[in-house]
Amino acid sequence: MQLDINTLMPNNYLELGTALGATVVGVVVYFLRWKKNKRERYNIEYWKTHSDIHESLTELRLECDSARAQLIQFHNGEYFIDGISMKKLSMTHESLHGGVSAQYPKLREILISMFIEHIQALLSESITIRKIGQLRSSIFKQILEADNVEAYMATTIKNKGKITGYMMVQWCNKVTFETIDIESCKKAMQKAKDSIEVSLLQQKVTDEK
Repeated sequence: MQLDINTLMPNNYLELGTALGATVVGVVVYFLRWKKNKRERYNIEYWKTHSDIHESLTELRLECDSARAQLIQFHNGEYFIDGISMKKLSMTHESLHGGVSAQYPKLREILISMFIEHIQALLSESITIRKIGQLRSSIFKQILEADNVEAYMATTIKNKGKITGYMMVQWCNKVTFETIDIESCKKAMQKAKDSIEVSLLQQKVTDEK
């Protein structure tokens, strides 16, 4: 004799089980869709942020008639044997004049201590302007000389009051540098700085969501 399970289980139990199963499936589907939409929104916001930063650098480079406009950011690296974190810097964005070589390959994972004189100047001045001939011998100077830089202008980037990196424009033509309007370049740099700081803050908020 075969037993029919329907005769052993009240209809309301069957209906309850069906409803619970449908609910679980619905929750899983909703979660997967939510996760996918969140990932897609993050990707859109991520690319917009970095597109905006590059656009700001390009506008700055054009307004200053410079060869390069760059964003360099500070970050942690490995650790020394005593457990102290290595403080490093890396270029994250660069806008170039046509025919000018990129410095990105040279400015990756650099110990901040190797650029200490340059960093100290950034910390002591709102906007630093230097001719390469004015610099003392250093790795920083050697990198610029190797890329035919005649002069540069730089300023720090901050996030909620904390210095997180710096911006720099470089001139590879001495005549161009000597004929530009420095005050106009300073205003252009401040404008780009404000825009980039907002973009980086938005990126941090997006990453924390």
